[in-house]
Formats: sequence, C-alpha cells, structure tokens
Amino acid sequence: MNNIFFITGTDTGVGKTVLTSLLYAHLSRHGIPVRALKPFCTGDREDALVLWRLQAGVLKLEEVNPWYYKKPLAPWVAAGRRAGVPLEAVLDHIRGQVSKSGVLLVEGVGGLMVPLSNGYGVLEVILGIGCPVCIVAANQLGVINHVLLTVNALQTQKLMDWRVVLMDRGQKGEVERTNLWALRKLIGEKRVVSIKYIDSIKLDINCLRKHAKLLQKPLALASGIRNLSQR
Repeated sequence: MNNIFFITGTDTGVGKTVLTSLLYAHLSRHGIPVRALKPFCTGDREDALVLWRLQAGVLKLEEVNPWYYKKPLAPWVAAGRRAGVPLEAVLDHIRGQVSKSGVLLVEGVGGLMVPLSNGYGVLEVILGIGCPVCIVAANQLGVINHVLLTVNALQTQKLMDWRVVLMDRGQKGEVERTNLWALRKLIGEKRVVSIKYIDSIKLDINCLRKHAKLLQKPLALASGIRNLSQR
C-alpha cells in the first residue's frame, strides 16, 4: 500500500527539511522505497536541492520542486500577477509520484495557513490528499501556542492523523526542558516526539543514515510506521 506523509510546520525555518531528510534516510535504510517532494519553494531553493540530492537523480529537480519563485515571500504573494497554479495541478503532481514509490514525503512551505495560489493554501493541499501530517516546531518560547493553533486548524477540518516533532537546537533552559512535557500532557503522550536539529551542511545521505539509526524510535513514531520488517 502506498502512503503519503505531509510535513508542515508552525513557521518557516523550524526544521521541516531536516525532518523530511531524516524520514527519507530512516525509511530508505530499512529498504522501503521512498521519494520526497517540496512542491512550492520561494527565495533560496536550497531545501528543494537537499531533497533532490538525497534522491540521487531519481527525480528531476523540477519534479521535486515544480513551482519556484525567486522572491522570499509566500508563494501566492511571490507569484505576483502571474496566473495562479490550480489546486488540482498540485494534487495531480503529488498523486503522480505516489504510484512510483512505497512512501511519498511531501514537504510544505512555511506553516499550515500559508497561501499558495488563488483560493487555497497548504491546508487545502493536505485536505485534497487526505494524508497523515507531521507538524514540525522549534523547541522555544511560544511553541506551545503555535502547536496548539496548528493542531486546532487540522482538527477543525476533521484531520486527526497527525504528530508533532519538536526540533531541539540544544538550548537547555527551563522553557526548552518543559515544552515537551507540556505538549504531551496537552495533546497526548504518543503524539509528540523530540528530535535534535541537524545543521543543513550535514544533510547528506551517509550522515543522515547515521543519525536516523540513532533516532530510530522517534522517527518511527513521527512516521507512524512502527513495524518496518513487515513492509
């Protein structure tokens, strides 16, 4: 059975590409066919390039990232007066990769409510796919509010298959120490995992596989795929 997992965030720069890359390494090291897309990208295209390099040419860059705008703005704003991208075109592109892979990772842009084109945003893409969601959040002051707002937006749309990944950047203050505990109490013990943030210069497949081996349990919880030996 093919699976799609959508990786969204509570904001930009929280670690969506890090998690997508780690999930790619985690699944591939267990022999599961996996592909990764970032349909929309603005400003710096490095996130899409990271995913393209990980897949070693299996997909063209234009397949990994078909819609790219040079201005570092929300895609709808960055597109300016150009014709908008129909939602169905985005969904068709994603679905077109599903038949070719065991698991398809789809990385969003910014947060859940970012407008992508006329009349829709990241949330509508997730609704159109109807898939599990990983919410990436930076472990810092304010993250509890940001996570709860994102979870509420998903649940309002009856999207209940979601998990939260807290990216730990090494700070050891009381805020960082208590965020994981608080979120687990508020939204469920098995809904939230913590993963150490990896610098982008380390996002090559060999380094990622080493990290994925050390992070096997939280990555399994994040992906929702527990028994890899049966897949």
